Amino acid sequence: MTRDLSVSKWTLCWFVVASVVVLWDASFVLLRPRSLPGNDLNVFFSPYNLYIQADKPYGDMDNAFVKAQSWLNIVEAVMQLLAVVLLVSRKQSGLILALVVSVMAFWKTVLYMIQYTPYCKDSKTNLDHLKLSELLFFFIIPSGVWLVVPFFCILHFSKSLMNAIIIPRTEDQEKKKLH
Repeated sequence: MTRDLSVSKWTLCWFVVASVVVLWDASFVLLRPRSLPGNDLNVFFSPYNLYIQADKPYGDMDNAFVKAQSWLNIVEAVMQLLAVVLLVSRKQSGLILALVVSVMAFWKTVLYMIQYTPYCKDSKTNLDHLKLSELLFFFIIPSGVWLVVPFFCILHFSKSLMNAIIIPRTEDQEKKKLH
C-alpha cells in the first residue's frame, strides 16, 4: 500500500518564506557591527534601525543569547529548506523533519519571549519603554506569527505523519488477519 505523503502548499510556502526571514535576521546579528546604523552593510538591514530601538538585545553587541539564537536560525533555515526538498520529492523523512523543525521554531520563539517575562527580565530585556502600538508592531505580532504558524505546522505534520505511518500500518495488520 502506498503511503499518503500529502502536505499543504501553505506549509511549503511558510518554510521557504520563514527561511529567508530567519537567514536575514541571523545575518543582521552575526554581521554586527557592520549591519548596525552608520556602517557599510546597514543598507541591507535598515528596518532593524527601528527594531533595535524596541528590542534592545538586538542592538547589544554583547548579548550572547541573540547570537546563539542567530546560529539556531541558520540551522532552522537549512532544516526547513531540506524539509521542502524532501517533501516535494515525496520522501517520508520530509514529514518527520518538517515536524521537528516546526517544534524547534515554536519553542525557540517561546524561549525568546520568556526573556521578557518578569521571571527573566533585566534592564537589557525591558519592554517598558514601548508604547502599546510599538509593543504590538515590534514584538507581539511578529513573535505571535512565529508561534501561531509553527503551531499549526506541528498540527498539520503530526496529522500527515499519522496518515502516512500509523493508519496504513493498521490497515496492513487488518489484511494480515484476513489471510
